[in-house]
Amino acid sequence: MDDAINPPTEEPRATTGTFRAFSPEQRLFNRYLIRQELGRGGRGVVWLAQDMRLFCFVALKFLADELVREPEALQELRHETLVSRKITHPHIMRIYDFEQDDSAAAISMEYVEGETLSQLRYKRERHCFDVEDIRTWMLQLAEALYYAHSIAGIVHRDLKPSNLMIGTDGRLKITDFGIASVIADSMSRVTRTQIVSGTLPYMSPQQALGDLPRESDDIYSFGAVIYELLTSRPPFFRGNVAAQIHTAQVPSMTQRRKELGREGPPIPQVWEDIVSSCLAKSPSDRPASAKVIAEWIEKGSCPGAAGTPQPPLESAPPTIRDFQKNARLALAAAALIVVGLVVWMINKPADHRSGPTAATASVVTTSTQATTPAPSAATPPPATPVPEVAKADPPKTTPIIVNTMPSGADVFLNGDGKGKSPLQLENVGVGNWRLKVEREGYETAEFIVDVREDGTTQPPLIELVRKPAPSTPAPVPKAVIGATPTPTPTPPAISANSPETAAIMGVVNGYTHALETGNANDYVSLCAPRVGYFNEGQKTREYIHRSREMFMTHWSNYQVRNLRGVNIETPDAVSAHVTFTYEWSAISLDGHASKRRSTTSAPKWGTVTDTLGLQKIDGRWLIIKMWQDKKER
Repeated sequence: MDDAINPPTEEPRATTGTFRAFSPEQRLFNRYLIRQELGRGGRGVVWLAQDMRLFCFVALKFLADELVREPEALQELRHETLVSRKITHPHIMRIYDFEQDDSAAAISMEYVEGETLSQLRYKRERHCFDVEDIRTWMLQLAEALYYAHSIAGIVHRDLKPSNLMIGTDGRLKITDFGIASVIADSMSRVTRTQIVSGTLPYMSPQQALGDLPRESDDIYSFGAVIYELLTSRPPFFRGNVAAQIHTAQVPSMTQRRKELGREGPPIPQVWEDIVSSCLAKSPSDRPASAKVIAEWIEKGSCPGAAGTPQPPLESAPPTIRDFQKNARLALAAAALIVVGLVVWMINKPADHRSGPTAATASVVTTSTQATTPAPSAATPPPATPVPEVAKADPPKTTPIIVNTMPSGADVFLNGDGKGKSPLQLENVGVGNWRLKVEREGYETAEFIVDVREDGTTQPPLIELVRKPAPSTPAPVPKAVIGATPTPTPTPPAISANSPETAAIMGVVNGYTHALETGNANDYVSLCAPRVGYFNEGQKTREYIHRSREMFMTHWSNYQVRNLRGVNIETPDAVSAHVTFTYEWSAISLDGHASKRRSTTSAPKWGTVTDTLGLQKIDGRWLIIKMWQDKKER
């Protein structure tokens, strides 16, 4: 069986969704300049866009026209976007905002340069991976799922290779987390067609029946993803897939490879056991959590797959939605008790010494049989409860979720140590908090977090920048008996009048000159292959080039004057830290500037302090990190 005529299966172009046509360079929501279409399916169209306010690239997922005309559907998606914004994990694509005008609605998301696992699989010679190819990615997937299930309390319900991106940095990111199932459910209701959230070949039997979302659905999909990556096909892919999900047994991956003619290194038994456990028909037979899957992969053994009972799903850490469900059940039980007491009080006879009627006793017994006996002639009815005095509302608090790349960094909030990342800080009051993270071998990151009552402001993923490696010291000669030991020399700092200082000043002058030029290449030529780019994390030269071009389309006649306060710190001969201040002025073009209209805003000006982290690479001083504190007057 040949994949040449069977490219990777993406989301079907369902006939239930119709989408407004867009064109490159079109400006939408008075904020985004769309560039090119990235993907299209039955539930959305994704475009690459430039955010003209924040000068960064985003992915805009446009909703079907049917949803744009439904206020209830839009409200659901707006709420789910608000919930999904709180998910901050290095292996989950960030959700930014919900955008809407009279003609379109879209969800803005993090843009990840790379390809999906479905696309990468298809490019392989045998159209499938081997275990060692995907081991790291599956550990990252397990880490992200465990975070989403146990901390964020959100289930994806549409895990599949085409929803797993591999960025240019080699890291995995899950897309559409928290919004995929809501879009499907809204489309089903609006179009009056049966659309089950998810994609059939990756659905658990319970999800295919339309049961409420559970973490076990994602565990099943996890197994289906591994199965396809290692065999080139999902567990069920031909015939009546819906029926097979409920009744048929899945052949082992080794058998499926043999059936499809996929030769290659043998699949270890532990991976067969993991996938078999994940694809169990009953949720109670699947791994209790994604963390368990990660432990099995790391240990190379799967103790529960050969017949050992698995821990029940209830043993997994409770999620936010579990607490909400339990609270609703408790309130419902309390309401029944109150109703029973009210009915008893209404129907009780005037002489409280006589017993209640049979009907009244029945109501009270039904409502309180677990704790309170029915009233009798010898037992006077309970006194009417006195309502408690209402207590003042406790201060508003919200959790802060701190994620770093790499993890294991020490987290400080207003100077107090809180633990190591990833970390959820509970009961943080509303207001401004100073967050600092430190990790050995990396630069310290410190900034202000604005905590609001709605909990929407969360720190982004903090990508730590590694400190420059010290130069290798000269080999120490063997000790001579009786000789005074010679201390190991440290790399000398750069003197103020050295040629290196002049070279560093050349970078500063070249940087300020590049700000004024209309050529993005001048700016990028000063950058290392990867740069900690302001507050956006590690970025490639290509990304910085596009960002600079976008900046120049929004600002005209950018001028730099009065360079001052240059401070150069050189801990050794291969790294430097430079801070300087200058004045700037520019003309901000309005929304019609790209169409060559003559209207522009008044000139703007201010001061800015820039900080450059430099490193000597192949004999040249290059920028490895940029900070900027810009003030407009």
